[in-house]
Amino acid sequence: MDQTKVDEILKLCAELSVEELEQLSKDLKKLLFRCRVQEKIDVRREDMAQRLSEAMSHRADKTGDQ
Repeated sequence: MDQTKVDEILKLCAELSVEELEQLSKDLKKLLFRCRVQEKIDVRREDMAQRLSEAMSHRADKTGDQ
């Protein structure tokens, strides 16, 4: 994200009350948690896809040798 966007967001946050900022903080923490979980899921999917591809390749090589 470029600095201009960060500045715009901070300017909007400056207009919020303490309660609104606290709620925003909670919402951002939840969003960050979901993003991290999704990232881990994506990494695991990629890993499993790679393992499956390697297993299929190994099996094809083994079958082709007979």
